[in-house]
Amino acid sequence: MSNLNFWTKNSEKIIWLKEDSDLIDEIVNCIASNLISEEYIVIFPNRRAIHYFYSKIAKRIRTASKIPATYSIDDFVDYIYERKINVYRKINIIESIDIIYMLLGNPEKFDSFKKIHNSFEEFIPWGEEFFKNFEELLINNVNFNSFDKINVFSSSKLYENSLIYKVLKTDFTNIIKDFFELYKDFYSELENRKLSTRASRYNFVQRIELPEKTYIIGGFSRLNKCEEELFKNILSSRKSHIFVKKSFNFYDLENKKFYIYQSQTLNGQVLKLRNILEQKKPLNYKDVIVLTSENSLFPVLYNAIPAGEKYNVSIGYPLSRTPIYSLFDMVSILLSRMNNLKFYAKDYINLLFHPYIKTLKFDKFSIVSENFPNIENFVTRIIFQKIQENIRNKNKIFISLSEFERNSEIFKEVLDAIKSFDVKINSEDNFTSSLSEFLIEIHNKVIKLFLNIKNFPDFIQRAVDLLDYISIKSLGHLNLYGNNFFRYAYETLFDLYSTRISHAKFKNLNQYFNLLKFFMQSSRIPFSSSILDGIQILGALETRNINFDRVFYLDISDDKLPNVNKEELFLTQDIRRILDLPTIKEREELQRTNFINLINSAKEVYFFYSNSDSRTISRFVENIVWDLQKIRGSIEMPIDSKGINFQASFAQENPVPIEKNDDIIKFLKDFEFSPTSIDRYLRCPLSFYFAYVLNLKEHKEIEEDISSIEIGNIVHEILHFYFKKWLNVEFINVDFDNELKEIYKILDIKFQEIESKEVLLQKEQCRLALRNVLEKNIKELNSMKILFLEKEFTTKLSFNELKVRLVGRVDRIHKLKDEYFLIDYKTGVSKIPKSNFLPTLENRNLWFENIRSFQLPFYIFLFEEFKKINFEQIIAGTWSLKNIDDEKYFQFNYETHNAYFNALKYLISEILNKDVPFLPVSNKTEQRCAFCLYQTICSRQWVKKRTIL
Repeated sequence: MSNLNFWTKNSEKIIWLKEDSDLIDEIVNCIASNLISEEYIVIFPNRRAIHYFYSKIAKRIRTASKIPATYSIDDFVDYIYERKINVYRKINIIESIDIIYMLLGNPEKFDSFKKIHNSFEEFIPWGEEFFKNFEELLINNVNFNSFDKINVFSSSKLYENSLIYKVLKTDFTNIIKDFFELYKDFYSELENRKLSTRASRYNFVQRIELPEKTYIIGGFSRLNKCEEELFKNILSSRKSHIFVKKSFNFYDLENKKFYIYQSQTLNGQVLKLRNILEQKKPLNYKDVIVLTSENSLFPVLYNAIPAGEKYNVSIGYPLSRTPIYSLFDMVSILLSRMNNLKFYAKDYINLLFHPYIKTLKFDKFSIVSENFPNIENFVTRIIFQKIQENIRNKNKIFISLSEFERNSEIFKEVLDAIKSFDVKINSEDNFTSSLSEFLIEIHNKVIKLFLNIKNFPDFIQRAVDLLDYISIKSLGHLNLYGNNFFRYAYETLFDLYSTRISHAKFKNLNQYFNLLKFFMQSSRIPFSSSILDGIQILGALETRNINFDRVFYLDISDDKLPNVNKEELFLTQDIRRILDLPTIKEREELQRTNFINLINSAKEVYFFYSNSDSRTISRFVENIVWDLQKIRGSIEMPIDSKGINFQASFAQENPVPIEKNDDIIKFLKDFEFSPTSIDRYLRCPLSFYFAYVLNLKEHKEIEEDISSIEIGNIVHEILHFYFKKWLNVEFINVDFDNELKEIYKILDIKFQEIESKEVLLQKEQCRLALRNVLEKNIKELNSMKILFLEKEFTTKLSFNELKVRLVGRVDRIHKLKDEYFLIDYKTGVSKIPKSNFLPTLENRNLWFENIRSFQLPFYIFLFEEFKKINFEQIIAGTWSLKNIDDEKYFQFNYETHNAYFNALKYLISEILNKDVPFLPVSNKTEQRCAFCLYQTICSRQWVKKRTIL
């Protein structure tokens, strides 16, 4: 797309400005010197330059009535368009997509697009792409019959690799033919309905008679075809001019100061920027921070602007990146996965801990506390934490709202937690009752609010009701920009409420939310601040036509600038060239022109970019480097480029041993030693200290499905319940099919509250494990007698003036003939001592890899003490629930019995020995540390190899 013909024909009307000139100053000078005889209208490409223009011209012209009307090009087109008698209402993107969706429903047309004409919700991304392309075609005066022009040049080889061909898998020529037919029908339909869009307004205004004024057009470098025609109309018969800066090349580079800083992260760039800005204080409106992405905005606002310095933000922040959007998103996820009013526990907890929900004020009961000025918010957090603990402890996957609304156990825990902070509660019964009332209110106002939606307006009204509730009851939005977020969220909802969509058929609640989220994604939040006060924070487009002395360009990597789409669905690069539409190269050139204008006006320029993941600095900055090298006649780097480094040591230090004091020894003397605790000490004494002395526990995540550990727990529970009837009953002549049905009934009861498809696989895994266990019992253990299930044993052990307690729980104990079998069900790896290993003090350093686990020897010691029988009659073993044939057994002889018993006493005496610290392991770290919960505490998070013994 070239504007060369326009610039040539209107050369007499063009005022060319020097590369470093101030375009706004030049326009102000022109108007101020001719104001007596002229009435002006000034047009800029965007609104930002208007603020600078008004500020400068107000200083030259004291009479407000003589200050010329000034517009951005879009505002000017709307102003002219809306002067006509019959104004067509401008529709938003959702209404446009609705019309396109309706047109594609014609059974006699658009066969190429039948594949994508499914539900309205699924069509939205396609509709957005159609509308965006149609608008570009119309604003560039592309004829509705342009398919014939394309067809002349079309070639199957040329388009067989196009993206749209790969997606739709149909003839490319037919696709483009239908595309242009739909293009024509869309604007014809708009005309019939008396509706308009941005492009249709441009298309209309370019042809009509304009007010008789003197026009000043400034700051345009690339024009669409409608702009060409409009400006041709303006310039042809009036004393009007267009001001254009020479932006072909960089200017006066050798007299500017350039700095380049590279960092692995955006945070590194921001912190370096702050350091520089601190040195440049005071800052003013001639300083600018340019952002290549809105993602950088809040890091800059919170971490880069020096304290006390004023600033102005003029970059639209996406509403989709605010907590309001994430709130609607979380509610939609919770409700979309609901089944018979049962919700995923993880979704429910995520919603409760959303910034706006967890800061709701508990106002159902009057509490005053000097220690907690925001006691109402504190109580809310305690409620949610106790609900979270309840879900974790009970391994819940699904929950109902009602089970928490009247849960006296949870409310009692909340009461106890509040009282532990010395908060006085006047009436405990009333307090717990108010907790229930408060939780019911949250459920009603946030979740149940969206049940039984009647239609789209009803849905929007309920979304507004949710915002009302949050804005009144939550403290979360009381931050620097919270009010802005809510204001524009309301505006978006009201805009969507007035949207007229007739073909959006909503089958479920999730489709309502998806439409809302799509609309919010297209909304941008402006920031209110003094336009010309303090340092400016702008996007790249907002810098057009404004001169700055100091430029701080953040995150200017080549993947951020230039920012152009590499591949498009319908308007391929070949089609763009045929229709004289902007190509990738021309779009990039436009961004380069804006960049050159910004740099040419500056005195100091600071570039920051990320060099992570092989990213490089923008090619535009490399152009500066090349030009400076040519000027200096040297290939040496002409700009000082520095890496942003922070003084931080990432060296891994060895863990520090923990000495035992009197309090620790006192605790250990009352400690009950279990097989698990002995195994932990054997693996690593320091981890024993963390786990039992400090009681550091793993943060248990709330799962979306049944984990392998939980599957094992379920199978354990079912086997325990089933085998109860066989306690002390001889297991003989058992009917496998009948017993299996009985076990499956227990399983069905266990899973009756879990009706999600996601856990069906886990249920089948449980069925298989249960079947295998029953089958093994019938085939191999005929005539056995089960003596104990989940039996807990406790015994006292006295030696060397020490008295300790041993405890252990055995899953099952059965007797077969004259032998006793102590069975532990396993879902993971089973570890038993090596049969040929005899532990002695001399080979203490080999115990870990050879004993492997004290569990089975420990059980035998407990059971022989309990039963008062000879250990030779006892066999301890493990059964794998994943593979029932993977069974392992351990049995003592006299030599090994004494050796293991002495080894156990030695480990316990070592634990109780004040002179022996809790030492970190120094060898076999890959085996000992890879799975350890305390890796980070020990600075051994680098141990990643998962070697299994």
